[in-house]
Amino acid sequence: MDRDAGVRIRARSVAAGHTWVHRNREGSTIHIVLSGSVSEEALSGTVLLPRTSLAVRPASDAAREFRGGPSGARVVTVDYTAEALRRLTPCDKALRTSATFKGRSSVELAWRIVGELHAPDALTRAAIRIFADGIAIGCSRYLLRQLKVEPRPLAAAARNILDKEFRRPPSLRRLAKRVGCTPAHLARTFRASYGFTVRGWIEARRVEEGKRKLCTTRVSIGDIATELGFCDNAHFARAFRRATTVSPRAFRNAAGQINSVLK
Repeated sequence: MDRDAGVRIRARSVAAGHTWVHRNREGSTIHIVLSGSVSEEALSGTVLLPRTSLAVRPASDAAREFRGGPSGARVVTVDYTAEALRRLTPCDKALRTSATFKGRSSVELAWRIVGELHAPDALTRAAIRIFADGIAIGCSRYLLRQLKVEPRPLAAAARNILDKEFRRPPSLRRLAKRVGCTPAHLARTFRASYGFTVRGWIEARRVEEGKRKLCTTRVSIGDIATELGFCDNAHFARAFRRATTVSPRAFRNAAGQINSVLK
Protein backbone atom coordinates (compact mmCIF):
# COMPACT_ATOMS: atom_id res chain seq x y z
CA MET A 1 0.00 0.00 0.00
CA ASP A 2 1.26 3.48 -0.87
CA ARG A 3 0.13 5.22 2.31
CA ASP A 4 0.39 8.69 0.78
CA ALA A 5 -1.72 7.86 -2.26
CA GLY A 6 -4.08 5.32 -0.61
CA VAL A 7 -3.45 2.80 -3.39
CA ARG A 8 -2.46 -0.87 -3.21
CA ILE A 9 -1.29 -2.71 -6.33
CA ARG A 10 -0.88 -6.41 -6.96
CA ALA A 11 0.45 -7.92 -10.22
CA ARG A 12 -0.22 -11.65 -10.63
CA SER A 13 0.92 -14.33 -13.05
CA VAL A 14 -1.84 -16.88 -12.55
CA ALA A 15 -1.54 -20.57 -13.41
CA ALA A 16 -4.42 -22.34 -15.14
CA GLY A 17 -7.12 -23.20 -12.59
CA HIS A 18 -5.43 -21.29 -9.76
CA THR A 19 -7.94 -19.52 -7.50
CA TRP A 20 -7.74 -16.52 -5.20
CA VAL A 21 -10.22 -14.47 -3.19
CA HIS A 22 -10.11 -10.69 -3.24
CA ARG A 23 -11.71 -8.24 -0.84
CA ASN A 24 -11.28 -4.49 -0.55
CA ARG A 25 -12.92 -3.17 2.61
CA GLU A 26 -13.19 0.44 1.48
CA GLY A 27 -13.13 2.47 -1.71
CA SER A 28 -13.08 0.40 -4.90
CA THR A 29 -11.00 -2.12 -6.85
CA ILE A 30 -10.15 -2.36 -10.53
CA HIS A 31 -9.03 -5.74 -11.90
CA ILE A 32 -7.25 -5.59 -15.28
CA VAL A 33 -6.73 -8.82 -17.28
CA LEU A 34 -3.60 -8.25 -19.36
CA SER A 35 -3.41 -11.69 -20.98
CA GLY A 36 -5.17 -15.03 -20.85
CA SER A 37 -8.56 -15.13 -19.17
CA VAL A 38 -10.09 -15.22 -15.70
CA SER A 39 -13.44 -16.45 -14.41
CA GLU A 40 -15.09 -14.60 -11.54
CA GLU A 41 -17.60 -16.15 -9.18
CA ALA A 42 -20.29 -13.63 -8.24
CA LEU A 43 -23.76 -13.88 -6.72
CA SER A 44 -25.27 -13.57 -10.20
CA GLY A 45 -23.14 -16.43 -11.56
CA THR A 46 -19.79 -16.91 -13.29
CA VAL A 47 -18.36 -13.97 -15.24
CA LEU A 48 -15.72 -14.68 -17.88
CA LEU A 49 -13.09 -11.91 -18.10
CA PRO A 50 -11.07 -12.23 -21.32
CA ARG A 51 -7.88 -10.39 -22.23
CA THR A 52 -8.04 -6.56 -21.91
CA SER A 53 -11.09 -6.75 -19.60
CA LEU A 54 -11.50 -4.19 -16.82
CA ALA A 55 -13.65 -5.19 -13.85
CA VAL A 56 -14.61 -2.35 -11.49
CA ARG A 57 -15.76 -3.67 -8.12
CA PRO A 58 -16.75 -1.37 -5.23
CA ALA A 59 -15.92 -2.32 -1.64
CA SER A 60 -19.63 -2.79 -0.93
CA ASP A 61 -19.50 -5.99 -3.00
CA ALA A 62 -18.92 -9.30 -1.25
CA ALA A 63 -15.52 -10.96 -1.53
CA ARG A 64 -14.99 -12.30 -5.04
CA GLU A 65 -13.33 -15.57 -6.02
CA PHE A 66 -11.28 -15.57 -9.21
CA ARG A 67 -9.83 -18.46 -11.20
CA GLY A 68 -7.18 -18.49 -13.91
CA GLY A 69 -8.38 -19.62 -17.33
CA PRO A 70 -7.13 -22.63 -19.33
CA SER A 71 -3.92 -20.84 -20.39
CA GLY A 72 -3.48 -18.93 -17.14
CA ALA A 73 -3.56 -15.15 -16.95
CA ARG A 74 -1.68 -12.00 -16.04
CA VAL A 75 -3.74 -9.71 -13.85
CA VAL A 76 -3.11 -6.33 -12.24
CA THR A 77 -5.36 -5.45 -9.30
CA VAL A 78 -5.52 -1.88 -8.00
CA ASP A 79 -7.25 -1.16 -4.67
CA TYR A 80 -8.23 2.45 -3.98
CA THR A 81 -9.21 3.64 -0.51
CA ALA A 82 -12.23 5.93 -0.19
CA GLU A 83 -9.82 8.78 0.52
CA ALA A 84 -7.86 8.05 -2.66
CA LEU A 85 -11.06 8.16 -4.73
CA ARG A 86 -12.11 11.47 -3.13
CA ARG A 87 -8.72 12.85 -4.10
CA LEU A 88 -9.59 11.82 -7.66
CA THR A 89 -13.14 13.24 -7.63
CA PRO A 90 -15.42 12.43 -9.43
CA CYS A 91 -13.90 8.93 -9.51
CA ASP A 92 -15.50 8.25 -6.14
CA LYS A 93 -18.93 8.60 -7.77
CA ALA A 94 -18.17 6.71 -10.97
CA LEU A 95 -16.58 3.69 -9.29
CA ARG A 96 -19.33 2.94 -6.77
CA THR A 97 -21.11 0.48 -9.08
CA SER A 98 -19.83 -2.80 -10.48
CA ALA A 99 -19.01 -2.61 -14.17
CA THR A 100 -17.13 -4.79 -16.66
CA PHE A 101 -15.86 -3.57 -20.00
CA LYS A 102 -12.90 -3.69 -22.35
CA GLY A 103 -10.37 -0.89 -22.26
CA ARG A 104 -7.28 0.36 -23.98
CA SER A 105 -5.56 3.26 -22.24
CA SER A 106 -6.07 1.80 -18.75
CA VAL A 107 -4.75 -1.58 -19.92
CA GLU A 108 -1.66 0.12 -21.34
CA LEU A 109 -1.09 1.86 -18.01
CA ALA A 110 -1.41 -1.49 -16.20
CA TRP A 111 1.34 -2.90 -18.44
CA ARG A 112 3.47 0.11 -17.48
CA ILE A 113 2.94 -0.78 -13.82
CA VAL A 114 4.17 -4.32 -14.48
CA GLY A 115 7.27 -2.89 -16.14
CA GLU A 116 7.97 -0.63 -13.17
CA LEU A 117 7.63 -3.51 -10.71
CA HIS A 118 10.04 -5.65 -12.73
CA ALA A 119 12.71 -2.94 -12.93
CA PRO A 120 12.27 -0.60 -9.93
CA ASP A 121 14.36 2.50 -9.39
CA ALA A 122 14.17 5.74 -7.39
CA LEU A 123 11.22 6.98 -9.49
CA THR A 124 9.17 3.77 -9.49
CA ARG A 125 6.89 4.75 -6.60
CA ALA A 126 5.99 8.09 -8.19
CA ALA A 127 5.46 6.47 -11.60
CA ILE A 128 3.18 3.76 -10.23
CA ARG A 129 1.09 6.36 -8.40
CA ILE A 130 0.62 8.29 -11.65
CA PHE A 131 -0.32 5.13 -13.56
CA ALA A 132 -2.79 4.05 -10.84
CA ASP A 133 -4.43 7.49 -10.93
CA GLY A 134 -4.61 7.26 -14.72
CA ILE A 135 -6.35 3.88 -14.56
CA ALA A 136 -8.98 5.24 -12.15
CA ILE A 137 -9.52 8.34 -14.27
CA GLY A 138 -9.77 6.34 -17.50
CA CYS A 139 -12.35 3.92 -16.07
CA SER A 140 -14.29 6.75 -14.44
CA ARG A 141 -14.38 8.76 -17.64
CA TYR A 142 -15.86 5.77 -19.48
CA LEU A 143 -18.44 5.08 -16.75
CA LEU A 144 -19.47 8.71 -16.34
CA ARG A 145 -19.93 9.00 -20.10
CA GLN A 146 -22.29 6.00 -19.97
CA LEU A 147 -24.24 7.48 -17.06
CA LYS A 148 -24.70 10.83 -18.79
CA VAL A 149 -26.07 9.39 -22.00
CA GLU A 150 -29.82 8.95 -21.70
CA PRO A 151 -31.30 7.14 -24.69
CA ARG A 152 -33.72 9.27 -26.66
CA PRO A 153 -37.25 7.81 -26.96
CA LEU A 154 -36.85 6.99 -30.66
CA ALA A 155 -33.56 5.18 -30.05
CA ALA A 156 -34.98 3.32 -27.06
CA ALA A 157 -38.00 2.22 -29.10
CA ALA A 158 -35.74 1.00 -31.90
CA ARG A 159 -33.54 -0.88 -29.45
CA ASN A 160 -36.56 -2.62 -27.91
CA ILE A 161 -37.52 -3.88 -31.38
CA LEU A 162 -33.97 -5.01 -32.17
CA ASP A 163 -33.59 -6.80 -28.83
CA LYS A 164 -36.59 -8.94 -29.77
CA GLU A 165 -35.89 -9.31 -33.50
CA PHE A 166 -32.08 -9.26 -33.71
CA ARG A 167 -32.02 -12.71 -35.35
CA ARG A 168 -34.11 -11.45 -38.28
CA PRO A 169 -34.07 -7.66 -37.88
CA PRO A 170 -35.99 -5.19 -40.03
CA SER A 171 -34.07 -3.01 -42.45
CA LEU A 172 -33.11 0.47 -41.26
CA ARG A 173 -35.87 1.93 -43.45
CA ARG A 174 -38.55 -0.34 -41.98
CA LEU A 175 -37.24 0.13 -38.45
CA ALA A 176 -37.39 3.92 -38.85
CA LYS A 177 -40.95 3.69 -40.18
CA ARG A 178 -42.00 1.61 -37.16
CA VAL A 179 -40.66 4.17 -34.67
CA GLY A 180 -41.89 7.15 -36.68
CA CYS A 181 -38.88 8.93 -38.18
CA THR A 182 -36.59 8.97 -41.20
CA PRO A 183 -33.77 6.41 -41.55
CA ALA A 184 -31.10 9.14 -41.41
CA HIS A 185 -32.55 10.62 -38.22
CA LEU A 186 -32.80 7.21 -36.56
CA ALA A 187 -29.22 6.36 -37.52
CA ARG A 188 -27.91 9.60 -35.95
CA THR A 189 -30.08 9.31 -32.84
CA PHE A 190 -29.27 5.65 -32.24
CA ARG A 191 -25.53 6.20 -32.48
CA ALA A 192 -25.66 9.26 -30.22
CA SER A 193 -27.61 7.29 -27.60
CA TYR A 194 -25.76 3.97 -27.61
CA GLY A 195 -22.41 4.54 -29.32
CA PHE A 196 -23.30 1.87 -31.92
CA THR A 197 -24.69 2.04 -35.40
CA VAL A 198 -27.93 0.09 -35.81
CA ARG A 199 -26.01 -2.60 -37.70
CA GLY A 200 -23.31 -2.62 -35.02
CA TRP A 201 -25.90 -3.08 -32.29
CA ILE A 202 -27.47 -6.02 -34.13
CA GLU A 203 -24.07 -7.67 -34.51
CA ALA A 204 -23.18 -7.09 -30.84
CA ARG A 205 -26.53 -8.51 -29.72
CA ARG A 206 -26.06 -11.59 -31.91
CA VAL A 207 -22.55 -12.17 -30.57
CA GLU A 208 -23.77 -11.92 -26.96
CA GLU A 209 -26.43 -14.52 -27.66
CA GLY A 210 -23.81 -16.62 -29.43
CA LYS A 211 -21.56 -16.50 -26.37
CA ARG A 212 -24.44 -17.70 -24.20
CA LYS A 213 -25.21 -20.61 -26.52
CA LEU A 214 -21.56 -21.60 -26.85
CA CYS A 215 -21.28 -21.78 -23.06
CA THR A 216 -24.58 -23.48 -22.25
CA THR A 217 -25.41 -25.76 -25.21
CA ARG A 218 -23.72 -28.28 -27.49
CA VAL A 219 -25.44 -26.95 -30.61
CA SER A 220 -22.96 -26.86 -33.49
CA ILE A 221 -21.30 -23.55 -34.29
CA GLY A 222 -22.78 -23.68 -37.80
CA ASP A 223 -26.31 -24.09 -36.43
CA ILE A 224 -25.76 -21.25 -33.95
CA ALA A 225 -24.57 -19.00 -36.78
CA THR A 226 -27.66 -19.81 -38.83
CA GLU A 227 -30.04 -19.36 -35.90
CA LEU A 228 -28.56 -15.94 -35.09
CA GLY A 229 -28.97 -14.72 -38.66
CA PHE A 230 -25.37 -14.83 -39.87
CA CYS A 231 -24.76 -15.76 -43.51
CA ASP A 232 -22.39 -18.61 -42.62
CA ASN A 233 -19.73 -19.78 -40.14
CA ALA A 234 -17.14 -17.37 -41.50
CA HIS A 235 -19.45 -14.38 -41.06
CA PHE A 236 -20.16 -15.43 -37.46
CA ALA A 237 -16.47 -16.01 -36.74
CA ARG A 238 -15.46 -12.57 -38.06
CA ALA A 239 -18.09 -10.81 -35.95
CA PHE A 240 -17.20 -12.92 -32.92
CA ARG A 241 -13.49 -12.13 -33.22
CA ARG A 242 -14.19 -8.41 -33.52
CA ALA A 243 -16.08 -8.51 -30.23
CA THR A 244 -14.00 -11.00 -28.21
CA THR A 245 -10.60 -11.32 -29.99
CA VAL A 246 -11.04 -15.16 -30.15
CA SER A 247 -12.88 -17.56 -32.44
CA PRO A 248 -16.22 -19.13 -31.43
CA ARG A 249 -14.50 -22.54 -31.15
CA ALA A 250 -11.73 -21.20 -28.91
CA PHE A 251 -14.33 -19.43 -26.76
CA ARG A 252 -16.38 -22.63 -26.38
CA ASN A 253 -13.27 -24.68 -25.52
CA ALA A 254 -12.14 -22.14 -22.90
CA ALA A 255 -15.61 -21.94 -21.34
CA GLY A 256 -15.85 -25.73 -21.27
CA GLN A 257 -12.50 -26.10 -19.51
CA ILE A 258 -13.43 -23.44 -16.95
CA ASN A 259 -16.81 -25.09 -16.29
CA SER A 260 -15.18 -28.51 -15.84
CA VAL A 261 -12.80 -27.07 -13.27
CA LEU A 262 -15.61 -25.32 -11.41
CA LYS A 263 -17.74 -28.49 -11.12
